[in-house]
Amino acid sequence: MCGRFSLDRKPEALKARFKAKLNLDENDTPLYNIAPSLKAACITNKTEPQISLMDWGLGSKGMDGKSRTLINARSESINEKWPFKQLLKNRCLVIASGYIEWKTIGKMKIPHLHVLEDGDLFVMAGLFEENPDTDSQRFTLLTMDANAQTSVIHDRMPVILNKEEELLWLNDMDSSSDFLKNSKILNSKPLKIYPISPRINGSFKNDPALLERTAYTVVEQLQIF
Repeated sequence: MCGRFSLDRKPEALKARFKAKLNLDENDTPLYNIAPSLKAACITNKTEPQISLMDWGLGSKGMDGKSRTLINARSESINEKWPFKQLLKNRCLVIASGYIEWKTIGKMKIPHLHVLEDGDLFVMAGLFEENPDTDSQRFTLLTMDANAQTSVIHDRMPVILNKEEELLWLNDMDSSSDFLKNSKILNSKPLKIYPISPRINGSFKNDPALLERTAYTVVEQLQIF
């Protein structure tokens, strides 16, 4: 799964990278510590390319009438499982500069930041739902089996698309599972992975210091708890 990610750029940098209209205020980003239920910068396939803020986590009630917050969807089964199969035509790109995953050692979880080796922005494939009553949108991130590099931290990773596939994900309305299976998903491009402060485990502050590489080794971090 993916339970936290970051976007360390100002809105104008997003506009330059994605050549899209900005629906953001000057101070809407950077977002260093994006957690479930918080807002993230996304591009949907429902309008001309534009970057807007959306809430992370599908928020409608489930078939049993209970509230749900689904932050991840397994890409292998979105064509079959409710509620994702109802949203296959509601595709979005979720913009990020890095994502955070935790390495479990015993009962401890050590946060690790995953960024592209070249430091570029990337996008994660998502699905979204709309609430016509509030004119709001919520998204979920698609995940896949971890590649050889990321599997040392966790057995799942977000679906990260190559640049040439970003618009294809938005515009190709063929089977989502076929697209994901046949695409050149960015599971071979080198990532830089390093431990960050365990303070992020309990923090929801928009604080860039939470993403700094820790001076401690994983073993030393365990001694902090």
